[in-house]
Amino acid sequence: MKRFFSIFLTAIILVCTLASCAESKDLMKPFRKEETGNVIDPSKYMELGKYIGLEIELIEPEVVTDEMVENAIKQTLYNYSETEKVSRPVEEGDLVIADYVGYVDGKTADNLQASGEEIVIGLGNYIPGFESGMVGMKEGDTKDIDLTFPKDYAAELAGKDVTFTITIHEVYEVTIPELTDEFVKETLMYDDVETYRQYVRESMEQSAQSTAQSAQVSALWKAARENSNIFDYPQEEIESYIADYTDYYTTMASYSGASLDDYLKSTYGIGEEEFIAEITEWAKEDIGTRMIILAIVEKENMTITDEEYQEAKANLLAQYGVTEEQFESSYGQTIEEFYGKQNIELNVLGDRVYDLIDQNAVYVNK
Repeated sequence: MKRFFSIFLTAIILVCTLASCAESKDLMKPFRKEETGNVIDPSKYMELGKYIGLEIELIEPEVVTDEMVENAIKQTLYNYSETEKVSRPVEEGDLVIADYVGYVDGKTADNLQASGEEIVIGLGNYIPGFESGMVGMKEGDTKDIDLTFPKDYAAELAGKDVTFTITIHEVYEVTIPELTDEFVKETLMYDDVETYRQYVRESMEQSAQSTAQSAQVSALWKAARENSNIFDYPQEEIESYIADYTDYYTTMASYSGASLDDYLKSTYGIGEEEFIAEITEWAKEDIGTRMIILAIVEKENMTITDEEYQEAKANLLAQYGVTEEQFESSYGQTIEEFYGKQNIELNVLGDRVYDLIDQNAVYVNK
C-alpha cells in the first residue's frame, strides 16, 4: 500500500463516481494536486505535536456477505434485461422513473433531489427503506416516506431523519436473464456460474480491502494533524489549489456549453460557492499533511540516499510505462523537471514518516 498520498506528484484523472441517494452526489478530486514549487517552512504555520504513540482508529474492511454478492450479480444481470411498461402498482424488481425531493429539518438541498431518476426496486442502491417505500405506488402517485440516513452516511446527513416526497411517472416490468452456466460462458466469459460468483466475491473483497487501507491512511494523517497546531496556511498554495481545480471543472463545463455554476449544480448538486469551500478544505488537508511531514523530517533528521531517489524516479516512470527518454520526448521535460526534485524526495520521506507514526501508533476500535 502506498502510505503517503503522493498529492504533489501525480496528475492522474480519476473517474468521477456519481452515486444516487445511496450516497450523496460527491464532488470527486479530478487529480492529485501538484505543488507550486515554493519551499514551505512549516514553522511559520504550525507547531508540531505528538506523533509517536498516537491513538488511531482501526479501520476494518467491510465484510462481504452472500447477499452483497448476489445483489452485485443481480445488478449485472439487469444490464442485460428487457423492460416492458406496465400500468399496475410497483413491485419488487420493477424499474420506475420517479422524481424525489428530500427534506432534512424542513429544508432540502440539491443532493437530496432528482428528476426523472431511473430506480430499480430491490437493488439496494439507495438508503434503507427508500426503494421498498415505493412498492404499491402507481404511475402518477405522490407519496411521503419518512426515513433515517445510516450512521455511516456522509457526515452532514449521517443519522438524520429525512422525509422524501416521491412521484412515480412510469413503471416498467423487468425481465432479467437466468443466471446459468451457458449465459455466464457466452455473455460474461466465465467457465460457469460458480467461477463467476467467486470472481465477484473476490473483486468485492479486494475493493473493500483497498477502501479500508485508504481510510486507514487518512485516519493516520488526520490524527497527526489533530495533534499538531496548524494556525495558518501558505496562502499562495491555497490559491493555486483553487485555481487549478476551478480551471479543470470550468473546462469540463465547457464541453457541455454550461457555466461552471450550472455544471456543478447539475452534476454534483453543489453551487460554485460550496465548490470553492470544498476545494479549500482539500487544500488545507493536503498542505497540512505536507507541512507535518516536513516538520517530522526535519526533527528526525531524515534524508534519502541517491539510490532511493533514483528508485523513486524509476517508480514514477513505471507508472507511465515509459523510459526516461520516452517521457522527455512526450512531455518536453525530464521526469525530475516535471515533478521537481523536492517533490520526489518528499514522496520517499512521506512514506518513511508514515512508517514511523504507524509502527509507534496504538490502533483502537471506535
